[in-house]
Amino acid sequence: MNFADLIEKNINHIIQICAKESGKSIKNSIAEIREAVDFCRYYTKEANLIFKDKILKGPTGELNKYRLIGKGLSLVISPWNFPIAIFVGQTVAALITGNVVLTKPAEQSSYAAYYLIKLLLKAGLPKEVIALVLGDGALIANKVIEDKKLKNVIFTGSLDTAKIIQSNLQKKDSIPTFVAETGGLNCMVVDSSALPEHVVKDVVSSGFDSAGQRCSACRILCVEENIYEKIKDILIGAMKTQNMGDPEKLSTDIGPVIDAEALTNINEHVKKFTKLFQNENIPTIGYFVPPTLIEIEKLSDLKNEIFGPVVHITKYKASELEKLIEEINDLGFGLTLGIHSRIDKTVNLIVSKAEVGNIYINRNMIGAVVGVQPFGGYEKSGTGPKAGGPEYLKRLCHEQSISNNTAAMGGNASLLSEVED
Repeated sequence: MNFADLIEKNINHIIQICAKESGKSIKNSIAEIREAVDFCRYYTKEANLIFKDKILKGPTGELNKYRLIGKGLSLVISPWNFPIAIFVGQTVAALITGNVVLTKPAEQSSYAAYYLIKLLLKAGLPKEVIALVLGDGALIANKVIEDKKLKNVIFTGSLDTAKIIQSNLQKKDSIPTFVAETGGLNCMVVDSSALPEHVVKDVVSSGFDSAGQRCSACRILCVEENIYEKIKDILIGAMKTQNMGDPEKLSTDIGPVIDAEALTNINEHVKKFTKLFQNENIPTIGYFVPPTLIEIEKLSDLKNEIFGPVVHITKYKASELEKLIEEINDLGFGLTLGIHSRIDKTVNLIVSKAEVGNIYINRNMIGAVVGVQPFGGYEKSGTGPKAGGPEYLKRLCHEQSISNNTAAMGGNASLLSEVED
């Protein structure tokens, strides 16, 4: 039985792991497991395509081949917020391209990684090609990066950590490949032609689902001034319906944030603002942050990503839409962008000027589908290539060209054969 099939067979146990270790709701756990399976099957299909030798046309008497080969030792560093999907996606990508892998999950989701590695070995993966390393991320990463054999580093996590890894890699004599996906100050732009109820539904799912612990989550809601108050009022009403509690219960909409440090960081951020709304009824036990809406005057009021169920809302003038897009670009991130408008001209203008990796129009801005919506951003949001896209596996490989002078063997046999025919 292959790895993807084993994941599906053990879905109930994996859901329990996600809920107990990471505080994920049942709905989010199921979606993540499906994504992990999609990664396995999509990357298998892509590998079967790209690892076929290509014969390139050249002069007669010469045979030219082009192929991809694995690089060697690859370090995979995965985050706690998607302990199944991202761990599986990154690890499988490194393995299926012919590399040996050291995989280092976040400390908060170590058991999920351990369980998945057991399934990989059960599926028939030779134990010599993978090692699960648990413990302090900085200590482990620094040690592995010093190894002369290191060829690839595949990382998903914070921008600060990505910069540290990048700096350490620059000290090496060799030039390993560094694939990083970080986060973003992701905006949703809403004009006066948008349907308010549709907007609010998508903001709730984009900003508060998974307790806002998605790198793609909506962090800033930019609403045209004509409908600002209406959108805000409906959104506050929708926020009041969100049920917080035990992630193992089907009735739970929002579970806890990952740990005490995350809770403190989010609460410290919220304290800086006075114009805000928060749900009042939250559990007293656990690391819970209520859905929070904060009014801000301008985008530059925010400098860093707040990784929790916090959405900031601001208004803009219709005549200053291009200025707004420039301000979004000036934030320096470029991961996801949401657009709600029923005017094609407006949508096309934003799409043409936004420096963002994934744009979502008249829908929520989370839940990129493997092979359909390849995921990844620009600038401070990551290096590319996009996960779940056709270029991802190639980045983890060496390219090799082989040119053979067949005439040196006494002539071009294939050409002579054609003449005789």
